[in-house]
Amino acid sequence: ERFIENDYKYVDTSSRLKQMLKDIENQSEISVDSERHTYRSYKRYTCLLQISTRTTDYIVDPLPLKSELHALDNVFTNAKVVKILHDAAFDVEWLQNDFGLYVVNIFDTFQASRELNLSSLIF
Repeated sequence: ERFIENDYKYVDTSSRLKQMLKDIENQSEISVDSERHTYRSYKRYTCLLQISTRTTDYIVDPLPLKSELHALDNVFTNAKVVKILHDAAFDVEWLQNDFGLYVVNIFDTFQASRELNLSSLIF
């Protein structure tokens, strides 16, 4: 098994967000994951976004960037860029509710594993 070491970049400022956008806008596929704060809270919110290309992993802190994350919509609605997610239903809902983002052209690895009857790989 081959391990590929990627660059990791923390995105928490407008300038870092713009740098990330320049990179992901030029990709044919990106992977996306989100984490949501729900523990002991009635007001749930997305507190982490992970966006990866084949060479770079971006850890996005949405709290300081909440009013700017709409800029991701250009990439997320671009049908030429495949968005790879696992069990995308929640992520898509959270991205839309928390940031007004829509996702077009999704490959859901959870759904793919179900179609292939790979029950040991679903979770």
